[in-house]
Amino acid sequence: PRPPGCVVLSACDSGLSGVRPGDEVVGFTAVLLARGARCLVATVLPVPAEPTTALMLDLHRRMRAGARPARALADAQAAFVATGDGSASATAAAFVCFGAG
Repeated sequence: PRPPGCVVLSACDSGLSGVRPGDEVVGFTAVLLARGARCLVATVLPVPAEPTTALMLDLHRRMRAGARPARALADAQAAFVATGDGSASATAAAFVCFGAG
């Protein structure tokens, strides 16, 4: 009946939302936050599967160690970019934290 406090979505474009006539925000992100999720980590761009896996494993490891989602994401992104090539920067930048991260 209620989503967990923090939701992580790693599928392409899973964090996109749109505005409909009447200023209604629609999208999976808006629904989860409206239903009670405190924060949501999701992509706003297409991302390649294999590099995303490494980034997500690091994100979850950091969150499990006690880091708040926004800090865990920022640190995982920085580490990922430091060890990768130009595509690593694009992959990392596609992820954002919505809500009270």
